[in-house]
Amino acid sequence: DDAELSWRLALTVPAILSISAACFFYNNSDDSPLGSYKQVREAGLLQQKSAADSFRQGIFNLNAWILFVQFGAQLGIELVMESSLTGHLANRFDLSLSTAAGLASMYGMMNLFARGLGGFLSDRVHKQFSLRGRLFLQMVLLFIEGTLILGFIRPGNSLQITVLWMVVFASCGQMGMGNCFGMIPYIDPRCTGTIAGIVAAGGNFGGVLISNVFRTSTSDLEPFHIMAYLCFLAAVLTPFIAVSGFRGIWWGTDQDTPVLLTPAIISSKR
Repeated sequence: DDAELSWRLALTVPAILSISAACFFYNNSDDSPLGSYKQVREAGLLQQKSAADSFRQGIFNLNAWILFVQFGAQLGIELVMESSLTGHLANRFDLSLSTAAGLASMYGMMNLFARGLGGFLSDRVHKQFSLRGRLFLQMVLLFIEGTLILGFIRPGNSLQITVLWMVVFASCGQMGMGNCFGMIPYIDPRCTGTIAGIVAAGGNFGGVLISNVFRTSTSDLEPFHIMAYLCFLAAVLTPFIAVSGFRGIWWGTDQDTPVLLTPAIISSKR
């Protein structure tokens, strides 16, 4: 019937977009900041490693697990908010489900610009302050997100102010995700794939953890306090990220590294 056909047809849209995006990035992107892995290896800047060695090296990298926690505080909160925000707004302000769902959809819509904006700002601060700039940006965005979550649940807020808090803290979390993945290629270029997998898994882990807090909590506000404290915890972990060859927040020095002029880099300099 029409109902069975409609949801199947709807799924073809993201499928086509995903395949198109995969083809575009496969043909128009580099594997790392230095260029494609093949060119980097030929230039002697990257050793050939087996998948097992890469996995072992990535899994024992402390920086990867700090980003795991931070991405859990960012994507994990987004996943839970997108599934629970409609009910929260409906109960708190006595709204119809359709009205509450429309307002809650604004949370996800911030992804249309916020993640890209976070990546853009990440590149800009890296240009001025190297990796240390990205670390400071990460810490600031997490602190702001946590603070805005506390503002979101503040008693006495009108619906308009509550939605404003929601939109801004959603944007900060999503900008943080863009910045987070801007740092991943620098953590350890020898096992970028493993580190990216660890960090991405943090988002799902954070979502499961926070959803269980919502499910078991006896208070409507307690889960939001826990989300805010998770953001603060993730923020204070940032100074412990120490990447070889780059100055961190507390220690380390920037070192000159050889630059491989790949076709993409050469064309960007023209």
